[in-house]
Amino acid sequence: MTQTTVSLIALRREHREAVAHALFNLQFAEQGMRAYLDRCFVAIKARLQDVFPYKRSGADIQTKSWSQLLAELKQMCANEGLLRKLDKLNTDRNFCAHQAMLIEISEDYERLTKSIKRIEDIEARAHECAMALFDEIAAHSQRAAKPLNTRLRPALDVHDASAKKS
Repeated sequence: MTQTTVSLIALRREHREAVAHALFNLQFAEQGMRAYLDRCFVAIKARLQDVFPYKRSGADIQTKSWSQLLAELKQMCANEGLLRKLDKLNTDRNFCAHQAMLIEISEDYERLTKSIKRIEDIEARAHECAMALFDEIAAHSQRAAKPLNTRLRPALDVHDASAKKS
């Protein structure tokens, strides 16, 4: 095996690992959107239980795509910066999921190297968005814990307990 072949194999492996890490963090962000929306559904249901039935739950969004989740999130999240970042990641997610692996078969070092850099950037932004989503959830939980929300906190606690069991 020549040095060039060994270098190409190593570069392809690095590319494959970058794709795997990016897809993991993109999935983490997608699950963050689901968790955020689920919390919203629980809070709305708790607030409206004496007014009218509200039957939305996390089960309603389990099979929704990134863009469908984002459309719902835009209705429930006031963090415009986070929403813009998630919107941009939708295109990047599609690149990672559908095109990036095809680049791996390339014999063009420069193309592989550029793709690795792009994918590593996507991974970092996906991780940042996932963490921001979970920070938003934590902030909502803090607000729900205030005394004025005496019905909401118990509803979230019951929901969290049942989610841990399943």
